[in-house]
Amino acid sequence: MNRRVFIATVGAGGSGLTAGCIGSFLEDLTTYEAIPAAVSGHALEETGYEHDGTDEWVEEESVASETVEVTNYANEYSRTIDLSVLGLGEIEAGVFGTIATPQVEIAGENHNPIGEMGPGELLELVQDRYGELSVETQTDVGQRRLETLSQAISITTYEGEAELDAEGSVGVFVDLCQLDNKEDHLVFAGVYPQDIPDENERIDSLIEGVEHGDE
Repeated sequence: MNRRVFIATVGAGGSGLTAGCIGSFLEDLTTYEAIPAAVSGHALEETGYEHDGTDEWVEEESVASETVEVTNYANEYSRTIDLSVLGLGEIEAGVFGTIATPQVEIAGENHNPIGEMGPGELLELVQDRYGELSVETQTDVGQRRLETLSQAISITTYEGEAELDAEGSVGVFVDLCQLDNKEDHLVFAGVYPQDIPDENERIDSLIEGVEHGDE
């Protein structure tokens, strides 16, 4: 399993623009680029998470001689957690990721599917990236609110199970939130073992520490 997990998701998971809907409105080349959303160094130091890498990917859709080019960014973070009490040792079991993808508005309509995704679709993206993660139900087990990027947001928590080692699996919580900022769609997600006290507070600190543009 790849434990440096979560989000280079949208490029592989289907954020392509619907070319047929937008071709008649475009110039020969229309470009959109997101602003990367990254966790501040202070928040990383406070939580013990480390930056695993930044993914940038460009998508193009063509209609006849017209092309739309969209640049997206994802940041991945992880924390090594001692799960010896569960017989699993030290594993990169705490994961946090951000996606920044531009709002693509043509003739007053949004053509970036991320902006229209509901919780079920976002959970599928997370499941694709967190090893053998399976979310038991799309019914949330709790919500909490905090402030990031100068706006109040809601974080929804789901229960799941992840195979973190060949010898077994552990129950995990999946935290999801979605917001718009500076003409980008942003998605934040955290996955962590249920048996680790206060890990949700670390996820909150990471979300509160996200910087996007001039923030």
